[in-house]
Amino acid sequence: MRASESMLQRGCWVTVWGCLAAVATATPPAEVIVDGVDQAIYTHLHQDLLYPYMGDNRGFGPEHDLARDNIFNEFSTMPHLAVELDPFQYNGNTYHNVLATQTGTDFPDDIYVVGAHFDSVNNPGADDNGTGTALVMEVARVLSQHRSSRTIIYAAFDREEQGLRGSAAFVADHTNDNIIAAFTADMIGHDSGPYAMNIYGSSLSTAYINGISDAISTYGQGLAPFLAGSASFSDHWSFESHGIPAFVVIERCFQCNPHYHTPNDAVDNPFFPDGDYLDYSMPSNLARAFVGLMVDEIGISLWHDNDDDADVDKADFAILQRCFGADPTGGCVAFDENRDGVIDVHDYDNYLDAYTGPGDEG
Repeated sequence: MRASESMLQRGCWVTVWGCLAAVATATPPAEVIVDGVDQAIYTHLHQDLLYPYMGDNRGFGPEHDLARDNIFNEFSTMPHLAVELDPFQYNGNTYHNVLATQTGTDFPDDIYVVGAHFDSVNNPGADDNGTGTALVMEVARVLSQHRSSRTIIYAAFDREEQGLRGSAAFVADHTNDNIIAAFTADMIGHDSGPYAMNIYGSSLSTAYINGISDAISTYGQGLAPFLAGSASFSDHWSFESHGIPAFVVIERCFQCNPHYHTPNDAVDNPFFPDGDYLDYSMPSNLARAFVGLMVDEIGISLWHDNDDDADVDKADFAILQRCFGADPTGGCVAFDENRDGVIDVHDYDNYLDAYTGPGDEG
């Protein structure tokens, strides 16, 4: 319901509560947002957009550019994201990271990066690193629907397998920006035994390492975290080596997977005739943990939920009334979902769509 059938047109301005009948029970915001992660959607992103099947080649083969363009197009369907192909040079050729920026509403100069590399070692790269790439896309899908107080850049890095080239180029291009931290995922879908993830990062990143460990335990639905020490093998190192806190999460005992970096790193791996080479609950539950960490760490809330109680309710409406006609600053910023710079009838309609119930005071 939008401006073409606004509250004013429907006669609801004075008797708005006659138009709102739902009843809701308050839930912590993180739980509401985390529950937006959908394993079926994650599986679609991985299987249908990233060419992870036998014979595909996301290294230097034709599927590399096709997957890159699919990532770009998928990001472009998500609300509140500015999407770009960010070029860099490697070995005399131009490659591109795919970046989707969700600008913060309160502290836009504070930047967090959620990243994974989408290239492979001339193979399908279903686990390494289609699984991490799909996580970034699913986290972006969930969080882009909500209001982030700080800026998030969702990054699909290229040419990690040639020495972290894409993430290194990204860091070099953003030396004047205030990147607070980077959270990365690499090879997270094959269960070699323990249903668990290793977390790598240096002492520089201890606070965020502990944060994702706690988030896995809290939101990961049985997934277990292990602190594995410092390492330089993945894109997090491009950030840490420049003094930016970062971590990478990778499946426990990833060395036990004999198929990564081989042509059999594929969804339809012939050694797994039942189609269970990948356990999609692992990366989906890790995506829940990433979302939970982001909500807890940087301030993410529902649009129109001014008091951040995970209910868009009467208390929020009272503030919305006072904000009508004002610039979306301070206590009014939560209502400017369309980011047009004014609180108006469009925002009332958006509020109605988001309404979850009268709340405890109703």
